[in-house]
Order: sequence, then C-alpha cells, then structure tokens
Amino acid sequence: MTRQPTPTARSRALWRNDTVGRRYLVALPFFLAVTLCATLLVGPRSSAATLIWSDEFTGSNGTAPSSRWWNHETGGGGWGNNEWQVYTNTRSNSYLDGNGRLAIAARYNGTEITSARMNTYGKFSLTYGTVSARIKLPRGQGLLPAFWLMGTDIYSAGWPRSGEIDVIETPSITTNFTNHLHGSTTSGGHWQRGNSGAIADLSTDYHVYSVTKSQNQISISIDGRTVGSYRASQLSSGQQWVFNKPTYVLFSLAVGGNWPGAPDLTTPNPSYMLIDWIRAYSL
Repeated sequence: MTRQPTPTARSRALWRNDTVGRRYLVALPFFLAVTLCATLLVGPRSSAATLIWSDEFTGSNGTAPSSRWWNHETGGGGWGNNEWQVYTNTRSNSYLDGNGRLAIAARYNGTEITSARMNTYGKFSLTYGTVSARIKLPRGQGLLPAFWLMGTDIYSAGWPRSGEIDVIETPSITTNFTNHLHGSTTSGGHWQRGNSGAIADLSTDYHVYSVTKSQNQISISIDGRTVGSYRASQLSSGQQWVFNKPTYVLFSLAVGGNWPGAPDLTTPNPSYMLIDWIRAYSL
C-alpha cells in the first residue's frame, strides 16, 4: 500500500473541535438489548468441532479484560500506516461493560487520540481450527476496526514472513467487508491477496466473523457465509504460504492513516468496537 503524507494539523483539529462543540455526536450505547438466534450464539463450526478456547468477557463494568488471555500493545508512531491514535492499556480505551462484552474505545481526550490494540501472544494460539468472534463494528470516517491473526514467530521471522490474516476490516465504511492475507516472497518481498464486497451495514448489529485454518487453506466467513477462500495452490511463483503454523489473535481500533483517511465532523467521538465473545474450535 502506498504511503501518503501525514494528515494536516487542520484536519486533525476538525475531529477535535467536533468533539467539544457538537453535542449530537454521542457515544454508542454500551448496554444493548439484542435478541440472539442460535446460529449467532454458537458461531459456524463443523459438527465434529470441539471448543478449545473462549473468552466471554464476563466481569464488572469498567474492569480490565483478563490478563490471562490478553496483552495490550501501547504507543503511537503511526503503526506503519501513518495512523493518528496512541494505543494505551487504560480503562478509558478497553474495558468490560458489565453485560458480557469487551469495549474498545477510540476517543479524543483533549490532548491526543487514544485507542486500544489487544492480542493473545504467548497466551493463546491456533495452528489449525476455527476462531470466531461476535462483534459490533463502529462506523465513521477515518475509523479502522480490525479482527486479525499474526504468526507467533513475528519477533523472530519478522513481518511479512510471520504471515497476517485479516478476518474483518472496515475502513470508514461498514457497508463493505474486507479481508486479506499477507505473506512473504522468496526474494524477501511481500504479497497480499484479498476479498471485499458490499454487505448490509455491519455497524447496526452484532455479527459473527470467523476464520478456519487447515493445511494450505484458509476460509473466512461472516455469519456463516464464506466471503474469502485462500489456498496455497493459488500463489504465484516465489510467493510463500506462511500460515501452516501457530497464529495469535488481535483486536484493534485505529484512527486516521493511509487507508481509512482522516476522521471528520461526522466521526463519532468516542467510537466503540464491541466484542460479545471470541471462541476457538478444533477442526
């Protein structure tokens, strides 16, 4: 992806001024009355699958997500995409809502834009099987929520040899879905393949996003419908399939940067990515 100039100070100020001056931009409610059907409660998996890991995000309102399963990546610097946010490990950016949900909040706090990026590195990983998460995505110009996987060898092999699986990303627009695979080449380069398309607005309700990994094959689905299918046999000469190994889970909510672009006066502040549960199953 081509790197673009850092957004101007004026465009940053637009979101800031909207935060303090426009009272109709209010937070998404934390306590949502949602009627669930059985398929959304359990998520897609084969009849022979066994639940091997989950987090239902139970806990008191305002408490931290379980340190047994989750790490926080912190700091700013653009994160390779000229993003605006600084990731923190504070409860203003990531917390349990008391109703069995994890909330990741991106907000302007009067000084800077802060958000959260969480991962299960060293605490949970999956080589083959299915990982599903039930998520309500935020909608807004300049927002980039993501549910994704990375190879556990990220610190030894580096990116992109570690591999990256983007299960769902919705840069600014939640009426389109996007998923990607990123891998390495024999010459030390990077390749990516992806799928995207129009879909009913993903910000109006919770949806189940799933990735199934098997040897030399990855499938991605939304509410049980396949929206991405990748095979090692599809790769071109020199492209390496780097996914037959353990991967860990990440949730993040970025603001600004090359891909979603700058937030504007319509961007809700704060904006929330709400995760009802995450579950992993054997094949």
